[in-house]
Amino acid sequence: SLNGLWRSRPILDGEPESEVPADDWGWAKIPGYLCREGAGSKLEDQETFFAPRFAEMLKTKKSFANEVNERRWYRRTFTMPAEARGRRVILKFAHVFTRCAVFVDGREAGLVAWPNGEVDLSSVAKPGCEQTLALRLTCYKPDYMLKAGDVFMGVGLTFKGAAEVKKLGDARGITGDVTLMLAPKGPRATFSWGELVDLGNV
Repeated sequence: SLNGLWRSRPILDGEPESEVPADDWGWAKIPGYLCREGAGSKLEDQETFFAPRFAEMLKTKKSFANEVNERRWYRRTFTMPAEARGRRVILKFAHVFTRCAVFVDGREAGLVAWPNGEVDLSSVAKPGCEQTLALRLTCYKPDYMLKAGDVFMGVGLTFKGAAEVKKLGDARGITGDVTLMLAPKGPRATFSWGELVDLGNV
């Protein structure tokens, strides 16, 4: 598991989202909830320690308290297991609200969208070496999503109406486990229960 303390910082308007920032990093834990000020959340909010620059902005710019919970970077270094050599390397997210781009050593490797998913890191993995993993989280506000009517969030996952979408408002953030997994190389079979086929004796 990659759960625990990560470097973290907000994403400011105008900052390039394709580049992992070099400075102004604070600390935060994953998994954890991000909640807008005044949202009345009953969930345990994520405690974030901001770099001095952002801590000062929270004191002087009233709207910044909401902005920091809408777009966020996370970063940590780890040693890629030597056992990853010759195997598939999968980064699995148990729950994300709403989109999370994955970067390895500054290179974008994939995207996970609500509610969960995984990214194949095999092409960027360096077994036995220290690597830097960065996550760019974007939390779409429920009121923004409602403008489009029905909200499509994944295969077979569509929310209809304000009541259903607003239930998601308190759960923004990387709110589930983040796990690095190794698997044998080769194609992976994926299916839904409605697609089961009797293969007979094979």
